Amino acid sequence: MAEVLRDGHAVVKKRISRYGIEFVTAIVNGEERAIGDGKTIADLLAELKLGGRRIAVELNLDIIPAAEYGSRTVREGDRIEIVQFVGGG
Repeated sequence: MAEVLRDGHAVVKKRISRYGIEFVTAIVNGEERAIGDGKTIADLLAELKLGGRRIAVELNLDIIPAAEYGSRTVREGDRIEIVQFVGGG
């Protein structure tokens, strides 16, 4: 996890996989997951094969508008909840 300084800014310790890829660790739907450094919510959704589906994404207790998925970067320690809508009756 990132350390937090007194002024509130986080210090992120870069992690590098054995393949030389930098990554951060986030909690996605309750499970720890390594995500490539600089990846966005849209990148994560594509990796999970959820792109184009009706979903809602919560990032650190805030609902993120779909229009922001491509610009919101996943950071060390982020907590992400992804809910998929299903029809039926």
